[in-house]
Amino acid sequence: MTLVVFDLDGTLLDKTSKISGYTADTLALMRASVSPTPWPRGGRFRQPPPLRDHYFTLPMILKNGAIIWSPAESAIATIIY
Repeated sequence: MTLVVFDLDGTLLDKTSKISGYTADTLALMRASVSPTPWPRGGRFRQPPPLRDHYFTLPMILKNGAIIWSPAESAIATIIY
């Protein structure tokens, strides 16, 4: 299994916190053929709205690793202090 991890802000998300059509297509190809993809995010805690439309169900790593968010359950899975 290959695990692919991306940063969101400024990498997959543009300055307006949106995913471009090209990026959305690339993510769909990865989801279909490559691997599960968790999403680390260092910024403030919130479920990234741009990801809701892209079928991300794996946990997201937020607040520089302090919070694990479960999009599938719309809940915080773990808080690490």
